[in-house]
Amino acid sequence: WDIAAAALIAREAGATTSDAFGQPLAYNKRDPRAFGLLVTAPAIHAAAVERLADRAAKLA
Repeated sequence: WDIAAAALIAREAGATTSDAFGQPLAYNKRDPRAFGLLVTAPAIHAAAVERLADRAAKLA
C-alpha cells in the first residue's frame, strides 16, 4: 500500500504504471506487495519492461 498514492498520481498524470515485470499493480489481494514500481510514458513502457527483464528476474 505504500506505493498506492504514487501510482495513482502517476496514472492521473498520464503515465503507465506496473511492477518491474510489467504486471498491473493489484492492491485487493491477500498479499498486495509488488516487485518494484515502474512508471513510464505509455509509449516506452513495453521497452522499459523488456530492458529491465533480466535484472528483475535475478532479483526476484
